[in-house]
This record gives sequence, C-alpha cells and structure tokens, in this order.
Amino acid sequence: HGFRSLVEEYFGETISPIKPMKEWKFSDWLGWHDQGDGKMFKGFWVSSGRIRDQDGVNVKTALRTLVDEIECDVILTPNQNIVVSNI
Repeated sequence: HGFRSLVEEYFGETISPIKPMKEWKFSDWLGWHDQGDGKMFKGFWVSSGRIRDQDGVNVKTALRTLVDEIECDVILTPNQNIVVSNI
C-alpha cells in the first residue's frame, strides 16, 4: 500500500486526480495604489503585527490621526499589515 491508497482506505472513497490550477500570484498591497474610484489606498508593513509608538516613531498615533482627520478606512491583512483606503 502506498500513501494515497492508505488515505483512500481511511477516507472511504477514491481520491480524484489532481486538477490543473490557474497560476497564483501573491499580492501584498504594500505601497500606494489606485482603488478605482478616484481615491487611493496605501499598504503599510507592520513588524510582527504590532502597531505602537516606540523610540520616537509614532506609528500608532499617526494611524489614529489618519482615521480621525481624513476619515479613511483601515483594513488589517492576513499578513498582519495595514491597508489604509479611501485616501
């Protein structure tokens, strides 16, 4: 028995052959981008998913100011980065 037949035995059905897939491209959305409605969005890299003010670099304060004064939207990405849209 090979691995596939062992899995099929546990699964109780024959596993279909692998289907071809479209080429996949990773998009991190970092930097400036046109969002298609005359507005822009910008993706920011966030170290380890932690947004904070530290050592004179006020990332958390700057983000709060953007949201309050420009009324833009903030999106948290699966990669723990931030996209600020509707700029």
